Amino acid sequence: MKILITESIDRSIDGYYSFPVVHGNIKLNDIPRNACESIVVDQCIDKIKEPEIINSLCSRLRKEGVVVITGTDIFVLAQNLINKKTTIKEFSDYAQQTKSFWSVENIIDILRGYRMEIISATLQGIRYEIRAKRSK
Repeated sequence: MKILITESIDRSIDGYYSFPVVHGNIKLNDIPRNACESIVVDQCIDKIKEPEIINSLCSRLRKEGVVVITGTDIFVLAQNLINKKTTIKEFSDYAQQTKSFWSVENIIDILRGYRMEIISATLQGIRYEIRAKRSK
């Protein structure tokens, strides 16, 4: 099983089941543990209220399964605010829409805590992409 978690109902990837984030919640209860070969969280991890979302995702991956998480790095965004590369209004708009704040380091630490192998972690501007694989 391959799943895409997204805030946009219009977003899809061929071969993936889409799960929308609605009012800060994502319904993953119907997905059995160890069932997914791939999970993509597309620019919406900060819109999810559940503090244990990464644990929930990792538990649904099968061995050798891959999770891809993309989002906004709060430290880079805050640094951009301090350096006036981001306006107060842009920062405020982001903060009002956000249910939780994440950074690349924070997500990597959590993934490693669940014995996930980090395949790659990239940061371009305020956006990051982390790929991790469940070990055998």
